[in-house]
Amino acid sequence: MTTLFIHIGYPKTATTTFQKHVFPNHPEVDYLGKFIPGFRYKDERLYPAIDRLMTVDENDYEGVAGLRELVDGYRAQCSKPVMLISSESFVHVTAVDLGLVAQRIKAAFGPCRIIITIREQLDIIRSWYGMHGRFGQYLYPSRSQTAHVSSTVSIDEWLDYVSRVYDKNFLATLHYDEIISFYVRLFGKENVGVFLFEEFVTDQHAYMQRLCDFMGVDLPTAMRLVEGRHEYPRLTTGEVLFFKMLLKFRPRFLVEPFTVDRAGFMLGVLSNSPKGKIKINAKWIEILRCSYRDGNRALNDKFGLSMDKYGYCV
Repeated sequence: MTTLFIHIGYPKTATTTFQKHVFPNHPEVDYLGKFIPGFRYKDERLYPAIDRLMTVDENDYEGVAGLRELVDGYRAQCSKPVMLISSESFVHVTAVDLGLVAQRIKAAFGPCRIIITIREQLDIIRSWYGMHGRFGQYLYPSRSQTAHVSSTVSIDEWLDYVSRVYDKNFLATLHYDEIISFYVRLFGKENVGVFLFEEFVTDQHAYMQRLCDFMGVDLPTAMRLVEGRHEYPRLTTGEVLFFKMLLKFRPRFLVEPFTVDRAGFMLGVLSNSPKGKIKINAKWIEILRCSYRDGNRALNDKFGLSMDKYGYCV
């Protein structure tokens, strides 16, 4: 019997690696998407339906009936033990409301099982800022009419902007316990798997063992598919300088660093320069750790995750 899994992210937790190399190529998985590159799905009708589930206000949303009918059709025909949909946009800042999205997932896809991958908050903030925040992507700021916003933003400026409109920006999505607890209430604890990015980095076999056990798929095959894969490594100092210059001289164009073919588009010296370091000042470190501590502790106790081993504030 086929079990439907929904991998909801988080972004910056090796989601692209799994979407590109593991999920589409594992013989026991019928992967509906999203596929990398782009946001393609197995059926072209899935992308707009899933995108609307995630982003459209309730006043304008037509409901999940069409999406459910489409997925149920695939589920009825599936001969593999696992059918899977993956998108980190389910818990993205562009989502209309994370709780509402969870309820729509339940209505559209239930019964199903949920895969949630998380990363220590300060580390994921650095990664998100490095790839998106410094270029002003996915930023919903509140500023005075006379305030100037430059094409690139320092980490201190970015943290100030996102904290002013906290609930609409990236920091608010990182209260993992609140969001995961909501999924547990909707789907049952036995149907929610929580996996730490840090374990994937430091003990890939243990991580993959837990993930494959949860999904009920073959571990050696998954290990072969994931071995040596690393998508979207941190920008180097040369690459950061390149994008800053591009934004300065061509500001009307949206620049997304992760879409650039670094080998073919930039000089080798840029991609081979040292990795850029992103330093959060002590004031913000204390504010952020205090913000997430209680939730991390509660989540750690519920799932037995050993989060303190990997530097989470608990």
